[in-house]
Parts: sequence; structure tokens; C-alpha cells
Amino acid sequence: MSKVRVRYFDIARGLAILAVILGHSTLIVNMPENMDPVSFLLYSCCFSFHMPLFFALSGFFSHPENKFAWRKEIRELLVSYGLTAFMVIICNVLLALPLHRPVFNSLVIWTKASIYGAGAPVDGPFWSVHHSIGAIWFLLALFWAHLLVNLAVHLPYTSIWIALFFAIGYTSARIGWLPWSIQAGMTAATFVYLGHLAHQLNLPKILSQYPWLWIIPSIAWVASIWKFSGFSMALNQYGRLPLLTFLGSLGGTVCVVGLSKLIDSSLPLINSALVKLGRYTLAILCVHLLEDDVLPWEIIIPRMLNQFTSLAATLIIFTVRLIFDLLMTLCLYQIPVINRVFFPELAKRQV
Repeated sequence: MSKVRVRYFDIARGLAILAVILGHSTLIVNMPENMDPVSFLLYSCCFSFHMPLFFALSGFFSHPENKFAWRKEIRELLVSYGLTAFMVIICNVLLALPLHRPVFNSLVIWTKASIYGAGAPVDGPFWSVHHSIGAIWFLLALFWAHLLVNLAVHLPYTSIWIALFFAIGYTSARIGWLPWSIQAGMTAATFVYLGHLAHQLNLPKILSQYPWLWIIPSIAWVASIWKFSGFSMALNQYGRLPLLTFLGSLGGTVCVVGLSKLIDSSLPLINSALVKLGRYTLAILCVHLLEDDVLPWEIIIPRMLNQFTSLAATLIIFTVRLIFDLLMTLCLYQIPVINRVFFPELAKRQV
């Protein structure tokens, strides 16, 4: 893999983590049905591609034909999940008294949310989760997706197994939601596997040789944004037009990688910043989840809306969150031992 390709894939991850923070900022200000047109467009663009891109790029650089790397997967995904969830519990308990919340109730709520591992509140016939753990559902789902893809590539008719995993995960989500984001991982396995296939086929080279092919993912992405009716991989919700949402997410992933390649070759100041964001997305995601679950946004946002429009409030919150998340990520980088969990490159240096 050439150095240039590594850079623009890092840039793509950097754009995706910015989309995560911006998308979440639109949601904490207003529900989608109450958003102004510009906020809804931002929300639609962000949610149309950011999680699929992370899963697909993970698959692009994976080697599922090899033996499953249990130690690496547990350290980078499950341990990072556990440490982040533990900090969510501790911080919410410590802030309970100054925020006039019941301390024991906060402990119970966030412990249950951490153990259950759902990305969003769920009401179902078997389980109801009123407090979700939030964005780090991705870590659990990625673990399951890696495991399932590794299993499938060692079986005959791999593509059929991947499709079966998706079908089971998607349809069972309509009945009830299992703990630990297992069903999200089952559908995410498709994106991981497609990323792996893109690597095998050398898709970036094909798109470079035949530039007219860019029109296909571009049309799919634009159409999915135009008809956007919600997309949550956290709960296997693909909106009113699931097929378009699915194809649009793949198109968006390809287009963002293409845009990243363009940024890498023409915008040196921007690409350096995005490369750093992309290299540290695991840490940034976990820190972002911590502030998302802990900071009293339910108190802050109504006061902001008294002073600003919802769009202005969204952009201000996004800017504040981004600065806060980056500063906290820098602090996390300085913590011995713990930093090797959230910054895998540090662990590699110790080997």
C-alpha cells in the first residue's frame, strides 16, 4: 500500500469523524422532523455515510483470510469499549449531585446502558433500553462484524453467508434488540466484507482508470440524501427506502474516499489536519461519546436556543464539541498504559 493511499484513507476517516460530531450536534438541538432545511441537509449528509465508511474502510485493510486476531480485536475494540463505558458511569455519578440528579439512579442507569451496549433507546417485546450507551456501540458491532466476516471467508459460498447475516440482523431487529449490538454487527459485516472485496478488486485503481464510473456512486449518494428518511446502523433502521439507503451509503463512502484523494493532492494545509484526525478516530470517538453522555446538554441547549437560531446553535455546539474532543484526546494520549488501548500505533511501538 503506497503512502499516498494511506494518507487519503486517513483523510476519509477524518471527514467521517467530523460528520459523526456534526451529525450528533444536529440531533441534540432538534429532532429530524423539527429541523430547518439546512440543518436537515447537514443531518442527512452526515448520517448517509459516516458509519458505513468506518466499517467499509475497516474491511478494506483487514485480512479475514488469516486466523482471527482475538487479542488485537479484544484490546482495540472491547477493552476500549469497557474503559469508555466505565468513565461514562464514573463521570455521571460524580456529576449527579451538582446537577441535582439521584446518585444511585445515575449509577444504575449508566451501568445498565453500558452492559446492554445499545446505540440508541429501544422499545421492544423482549427488552426496553431507555438510556443507550451511544456512539461506542460501533466498537461492539465492529468486533462482531470482523468475527462474522472471518468466519464467512473460511466457508464455501462466502457471499451467501454474508447476505444471510445481514438478513438475520435486519429482520430480527424488527422483533427485538439483543444486547452488545450483535444485530448491528451482523448487518455491518456486509460493509466490512464489501470493503474487503474493494481491496481485492483494487477499486481505487479501477475508478482512476475509468473516471466515468464515478457517476454511479455519486448518483446513488445524492439520491439517498434527497430521499433521506433516517438511517441508523446502531439499530438497523434504514428508513422508508432501505435499498436506496444501503446503496447510497456505499456511494457516499466511495465519493468521500474520492474527495479525500482530491484533498490530499490539492489542499496541503487541510489534508495534514484531516490525516491526524483520521489516525486517531478511535480515541476521538470514545472521547466524543463521553462528553455526549456526560455533559448536561438538556440544560445548555434550551438556553442557547433563546439566543440563537437552531442552525446557529448547531454550528456553535459542533465547534465547541470538536475543540473539547480534540483537547481531551490530546490528554488521553498522555496517559501511560491507557493510551495504548485508544492509540493502537503506540501499542505497536511497544512490540
